[in-house]
Amino acid sequence: MTPILLFLEKYDNLSNTATSSQNIAVNFQDTLRLKIRVLIKKLKIYRNYCWNIGNFCQMRRI
Repeated sequence: MTPILLFLEKYDNLSNTATSSQNIAVNFQDTLRLKIRVLIKKLKIYRNYCWNIGNFCQMRRI
């Protein structure tokens, strides 16, 4: 079992409702999705930055 599932199961047992653990799962998914989106954005910026530096270096070489 993954730690996330264990955590959700524990929380579910504490509150005795399935809805609360579902809410946590949804919130967790949302934060994960947001983190991935930010990471992709950073990677795109980094890639463009490197590409521009590469072009600059090529221009300087000529």
